[in-house]
Amino acid sequence: MISRRQIFGGAFALSAAGQSKLDRDRIDTAMRDELASQKIPGMSVGVLLNGEAYMQGYGVRALGSRSPVTPQTVFATGSVTKSFTALAAAMLVEDGKLDWDRPGRDYLPWFRMYDPLATAQINIRDMLCHRSGLPRYDFLRFGMMLDRAELVRRIQFLPPNAGFRSLWQYNNLMYATAGLITAQVAGVAWEDLIENRIFSRLEMGGSNVRVADTMKRDDYAMPHEVSGGGLKQVDFYDYQKFGVGPNGAVNSTVEDLLKYLRYHLAGGPLFEQLHYPQMVVDRNNTYGLGWWIHNNDGTLSHGGSITGFRSWISIDRRRNLCIAVLANGPSNTTRIASRVRETITGEPIPAPGNPPGPPRPAPAEPGPVGQPANPLSAYAGRYESPAFGTCEVASSRDGLTLRFPNYSSALRHIRADLFRTSDRRDVQFLAPSGGMDFRAEPAVEMFRFRRTR
Repeated sequence: MISRRQIFGGAFALSAAGQSKLDRDRIDTAMRDELASQKIPGMSVGVLLNGEAYMQGYGVRALGSRSPVTPQTVFATGSVTKSFTALAAAMLVEDGKLDWDRPGRDYLPWFRMYDPLATAQINIRDMLCHRSGLPRYDFLRFGMMLDRAELVRRIQFLPPNAGFRSLWQYNNLMYATAGLITAQVAGVAWEDLIENRIFSRLEMGGSNVRVADTMKRDDYAMPHEVSGGGLKQVDFYDYQKFGVGPNGAVNSTVEDLLKYLRYHLAGGPLFEQLHYPQMVVDRNNTYGLGWWIHNNDGTLSHGGSITGFRSWISIDRRRNLCIAVLANGPSNTTRIASRVRETITGEPIPAPGNPPGPPRPAPAEPGPVGQPANPLSAYAGRYESPAFGTCEVASSRDGLTLRFPNYSSALRHIRADLFRTSDRRDVQFLAPSGGMDFRAEPAVEMFRFRRTR
């Protein structure tokens, strides 16, 4: 076990580059300014500089609550989880149970990609550095409720929009697949692997990977999003219910995250592949395994964004500096962390070239042209596709509604048999008695749904 004194006390046996000072008053002033300007309920900030720690909570755990955020308040971290999944894989490689470059089908024989070449060759390194050839396909993990194995099984029905290993494209489904492979190799669920191999080892007692475990604690933050023109408390996104998790299910505190970042900062053979550039993102950034790498100074970082929460972690080896930010509302945690670094070093954090987040909405939104080609009741029915399962189109006096297990949207008429959802996904009906095409992913062609009723 690593003791609290080892984590937070003493000097680092690393490069002595840091002449910077941990000015607590300046950090505190900057953070209070950020809390007010970003209009979020609360946030927690942790800094580790040359072995000296700063941890402070700001604001409240929930709107309307007087319960203050503390360094021990649990927040969802979202995609910060990706570095944990990559670390678990590295531990299994170190154990000799997993090989970075061995095809994934050697561990999951039933696994298939749409592209036969990718099926035969894709390995866990490819999955963790986002070079599968697939765009995001996040509708599969938000619109469905599937167990993890079924979610991964449906990847075979998702066509790529780029050549295998030819382009960096952020993809959460590949992390779900990598997590399933590590679980297969370790002989335990991914959730248990993270808790037993990482949380226990680093004494991260405030961390977990299940919403239900977060809600058992006395000190946890509630999620908030903008709704109806104002900020409102919303429900937690339950990763396990949607088949994902290895891409974003870690819940943690800044106290625990500083322990985690200190572990990475110490370096060693375990981290060589994780922190090494694997794919070029743009002229300023590369991506390792679960980490952004900023080319100008080698800073490692990763952000997270999930319903009601935002997060950011970074490691600056040159200055022996680690920063963790957790927030319970729609906030710019990169900017918050950058303010921290600027108060310490005089330099902001380099911005990633393509940070995680939902795709931008389509810019054009045409008005309706004419009337629907058929009575609305003619489009009502049940539709099915191999990738996205069964959905329903319902007709009422108010119009058409498209319903998936965890997604519902009114359909607005555009022209003839073409309709559009509230989040600008096209629905093209083929004929009153035929199927429909649905734009589940903006980067590829529409998906064909067969009408079953």
